[in-house]
Amino acid sequence: MNGEVRALSLGSLALILTALGIWAVMWGPGETDASDPAIAAGNLDGPVVRQSLPFDTGGDAALISGTLAVVEGCLVIVDSESSFPVVWPASTTWEATSQAVVLPNGSLIDLGGRVEGGGSYSDATRLDRFDDRARAHILTCPTNTWGEWALFNNNADAVRAG
Repeated sequence: MNGEVRALSLGSLALILTALGIWAVMWGPGETDASDPAIAAGNLDGPVVRQSLPFDTGGDAALISGTLAVVEGCLVIVDSESSFPVVWPASTTWEATSQAVVLPNGSLIDLGGRVEGGGSYSDATRLDRFDDRARAHILTCPTNTWGEWALFNNNADAVRAG
């Protein structure tokens, strides 16, 4: 009897592990391939703070526009009234050699260049969506009078040079 119980337990364990493997492949976390440099680096790449994959299908309607600058090590968008630290769509990267933001579609936005896109404005209460490195970086960035950040919509075509 002891051998039958052990065989049943091992068989059940194999069945459970197989089911978990199938679940992970079919309904797992999605686009998290660590070989993609934009994913492996987390939510922070140089001064670029970015959202996580997967991309969203919708977004907010606020127009975010201004000139790209670095202030105290943080990327900001400067408009006629203020400056806003900025959160980019997932897969946005920093090109250190040319000091430019590389958008998910491959377009470059140089420091001093104009940028625009759809999104929203938020304060630092939404930090739970970022990893520890990005949260620590965000908390060091200067904010405007309202303590707000500009958050571009999290989709591949949310931002463009403008």
